[in-house]
Amino acid sequence: EAKVIAKDKSGKVVVLDQTIFYPEGGGQCADHGEINGIEVYNVQKKSCSVLHYLKKPLKEKKVKLSLNRKRREGITRHHSATHVMIACCRKVLGNHVWQTGSKKEENYAHLDITHFEKPTREQKEEIEKLVNKIVMGARKISVTEMDRGKAEQKYSYRIYQGGGAIGNRLRVLNFEGVDVESCGGLHRKNTSEIGLVKITGFEQIQDGVVRVNFKAGSAALDFVQKQEGLLDDSR
Repeated sequence: EAKVIAKDKSGKVVVLDQTIFYPEGGGQCADHGEINGIEVYNVQKKSCSVLHYLKKPLKEKKVKLSLNRKRREGITRHHSATHVMIACCRKVLGNHVWQTGSKKEENYAHLDITHFEKPTREQKEEIEKLVNKIVMGARKISVTEMDRGKAEQKYSYRIYQGGGAIGNRLRVLNFEGVDVESCGGLHRKNTSEIGLVKITGFEQIQDGVVRVNFKAGSAALDFVQKQEGLLDDSR
């Protein structure tokens, strides 16, 4: 439950005194859901305010929030999988690999990395095996708030894979025995909750930057089953 503290003239963009909706940021897409039964299709953070975009005008001042949990679960699986993917790409392709961008949706994700050529089929299979080994290992995913200086001293500047530091306090995400990064996004409790991870392809999006397209969890299973169906139909 929440109270409406501000809205635009149309009544379709509202600010609440508290919210369960995660706004778009850091490559993670916004939560969807409902406020008093009205669809929330976008959530953005502007300055210190979280803006909720509604399909219809909202008239009430006291409201109930309902989150699309299926979407949230899909996004968090892909976000956690992204952290595992960057660590595995670095191990297979070389220490020069650095994250330059990413996007995490409910049904797919991509990770942009510094690399001089599209990985081979053998490298793709090696990365996939390593990612899924970590997933099945049920590695703990922990979150700690730290002073920026202490975090840099302990983990080096490699923690800024997803971008530069913002503020003097960092939210540090630790994938046990895998990788440590500064991240403000939402994640699973341990890697086993990610589920199957399948790389769907690589793209050379610019000189020295390769995009890794992949799916996790039920989205990965749907992809594999669809590919098997196409193979069966071609016989």
